[in-house]
Amino acid sequence: MKRTVFWKNRFILVGMIVLALLFINACSGDEYPKQSSKDEAITYLADPISNAEIWGMWPDGSQKTLLVQGSEGREVVQQTLSPDGRTMVYVVHSPRGQMLSQVLETGAITILVDDGGTSFDPTPSYSYDGTKIVYCMSDGNSVDHGIRIMNADGTNIQVLTELDNDVSPAFNRDGTKIVFDRGWNGSIVVMNADGSGLTVVKYDTEDFSYGHPQFLPDGRIVCMRDGISKDIVIMNADGSNEINLTPDTDASDEFAPTVNNARNKIAFATDRNDADDIYVGTLTGDSLTDLKNLTEDVDYDCWRPRFSAIPIMP
Repeated sequence: MKRTVFWKNRFILVGMIVLALLFINACSGDEYPKQSSKDEAITYLADPISNAEIWGMWPDGSQKTLLVQGSEGREVVQQTLSPDGRTMVYVVHSPRGQMLSQVLETGAITILVDDGGTSFDPTPSYSYDGTKIVYCMSDGNSVDHGIRIMNADGTNIQVLTELDNDVSPAFNRDGTKIVFDRGWNGSIVVMNADGSGLTVVKYDTEDFSYGHPQFLPDGRIVCMRDGISKDIVIMNADGSNEINLTPDTDASDEFAPTVNNARNKIAFATDRNDADDIYVGTLTGDSLTDLKNLTEDVDYDCWRPRFSAIPIMP
């Protein structure tokens, strides 16, 4: 009996020592922040040397990393990252308008769409399963745009809306709905992913116009509202119950919101304090709290900051 107790106590002691060593190693051996940095990151645009580039960072602003480098005469804009964090889709304005897909690990580039011109603003966005890309496109003879959808490799392009200045499309979480902006900061429109059931849920008025819409995981919509100034607002999927998340900011503009998969963080671009920055805040029901400046002036308008579900930095 005594021998049994002795070995039992010895096994317990060894187990406690192993757990302690694992804890010490976890606390000292990981240079990255503990907060959800291992399962999400943020991509954004910067212009440090007069060449637009794509950067990434953890959601607390640390570990800023250059992902896609710009060069003289090659402006890189409008990035969106695949859900697995491996492929960046972005737009090049010159020397000709193209939508490119780049494998971050190898640098391999595929041309998905070639506009042929020098002004090209397709505002692409991935589906959450990574199989589709939704974007907008003109016919080459008009400034108006229509919504298109294609496979992630650029095949099977389908036209969902006719040319009516439809831009900034985004999928909902299960890929059954698409929300977009009609009018380049105008009305908010929702439709089925096959283009049917098109419904204007928020109309452009004399007081407000809307743009940069994204679906929240709970089905609500977050977007920019342009009035006296630009603010970030949320609303139900039918446009009701609109709530301003950035009130009392008449002296600054907030735009291009993005939400993380845990649905508790929203990041957005802003020109607060006469600088081009990205802020992140905690979404608590119907309010945004604990705002933090992540960039401290990136010398760009911070177009399309985007949360990524998978880490993209080394």
